[in-house]
Amino acid sequence: EGIRRFHVDCNCLSGSLPDLPRSFPFLKELNLSNQQCCPDLNSSNIGLSGSVPEGLSNLFDLAELDLSENSISGSIPSDIGNLPRLKTFNVSNNIMTSTVPYNLGKLWNSIAVFDVSRNKLRGTIPSVLGTFEDAAVHVRNNGGFIHPAPMTLCFDVSGFDLRHN
Repeated sequence: EGIRRFHVDCNCLSGSLPDLPRSFPFLKELNLSNQQCCPDLNSSNIGLSGSVPEGLSNLFDLAELDLSENSISGSIPSDIGNLPRLKTFNVSNNIMTSTVPYNLGKLWNSIAVFDVSRNKLRGTIPSVLGTFEDAAVHVRNNGGFIHPAPMTLCFDVSGFDLRHN
């Protein structure tokens, strides 16, 4: 059947992200976070690079995707909104420069953590993030968001962090 859980956080990996849907078609949990944590102070490891691969919606059972604290660039794939079981989406502490996709509404009843903080995201913050019931939503320290944030963000989420934008 294949690998269901793949946790290799804090292992000083470097290079491009793998083609996740093709490499791990039955994946439920993927944690490749904190690849910059090398104990060697002389290390120039910048962690994993490249962009988040398209085709994530093919990982129908994916519940956790944590790619935080790397050097991932590019866009947040719009097809993450098509993952019905996604509970954690964390791409914080990277160098992503896109906008937050508007088609995330399908995540409203599954998502618990949505963290895109400390990137270089821009544009408007989609009001659909306010429909994430009981979720912790983090979009802080991006610097490129257009203000004001939609008022719908204040109603259903359990926590919303918009500091330093």
